[in-house]
Amino acid sequence: MKKLPAFVAVVLLSGVCHPATALERVYLRSGSTLIAESHKDLGNSVEVILQSGTRVVILAKDMDKIVIETSAPIDLSNLGFDLETALPDVSDPLNEKWLDRPVSENPESARLFLSFPEQLERGFEIPLAKTLSDVNYARKRKVKTIEFIDRLFYLGMDMHYHEDSGIDYDDAFVELLDLESARSVKEVLEYIHRLRLSSLDTRKEPLIAAAIRLRDRLDPDYGRRQLRVEGWTAQVGPEIVRNVMPVE
Repeated sequence: MKKLPAFVAVVLLSGVCHPATALERVYLRSGSTLIAESHKDLGNSVEVILQSGTRVVILAKDMDKIVIETSAPIDLSNLGFDLETALPDVSDPLNEKWLDRPVSENPESARLFLSFPEQLERGFEIPLAKTLSDVNYARKRKVKTIEFIDRLFYLGMDMHYHEDSGIDYDDAFVELLDLESARSVKEVLEYIHRLRLSSLDTRKEPLIAAAIRLRDRLDPDYGRRQLRVEGWTAQVGPEIVRNVMPVE
């Protein structure tokens, strides 16, 4: 029996193991991350339907992995209390009177009772998300910092919100130089993981791309081995992104 390419096997596995409504995080070898509704194998490329509805075709060799997202786009693991009971109740019709108050009179009250899109329109530096739908909308708009349940969350390079902003660009750059000398696969993997969890900064994308290339030079079989270990994760070929083509 002919062996399926890695990205073909993942398409089949994702269709069996995960609901059709699950979003997907597409990690590109360029260091960027896309949020997709679905993907389809086209042989040497993969057609991806982005969350925005746009269809793009990406060369399979240009993807590092596709991860099926089965949880909320925000790290809630350390909150320590029930999410639903912690959210503010703004359903009382009497609260509508706050919507008519000028923002300048009481910015905090306006932020609490205005919808999330209205907060963005009015230019609040740190908008307040009151529901997980607001968090999803914030990610779609790439809002870098939000407040949620009295805490600040930062949009990471992995397009997931985290309470810790993580490593900054300058420190990440210096650490990459050290990795080139250390040549430790374990340290490179930890570096890629930490950098993807850190706050969104397009300057970090070339650092992730360089670390991926270093990982594959040190361990050329890494992608195929991970596919066997993690059937729900796509691991594909070793080259940096050169092509993302819109589909007419």
